Amino acid sequence: MVVGIDNRIENNLARINLEISEKKKDEEVLKTEIVEFQNREEALEDRIGELAQEGHKTTVESRSQKETLEKLKESKERENIAKVLLLIKHLSPSRKTLNESQSSRSKKRVHIPKRNGR
Repeated sequence: MVVGIDNRIENNLARINLEISEKKKDEEVLKTEIVEFQNREEALEDRIGELAQEGHKTTVESRSQKETLEKLKESKERENIAKVLLLIKHLSPSRKTLNESQSSRSKKRVHIPKRNGR
């Protein structure tokens, strides 16, 4: 009696091996994408931190200038009042731009799960 492998079994085995190979390729692509998303997440976290610091700094400067303006109004020093108003006007567009970038970012927010260990 001769023992052999049926053609149907050989074809199924070849198909399964091909599927395994394709799944391994897909797995590598997914691993690469995971690393890319993690790098983007870190970059976004850094940028959010920078924008938060910039926003805080601008708020502090604006508050300080408004306080100075109120003091100058009391002393009625028109020239200095005009200078402070110009500084406040100059800061307002940068605050507006900062607020717009933050609000547009929040509209596009996508949930990315945290990595293990973070």
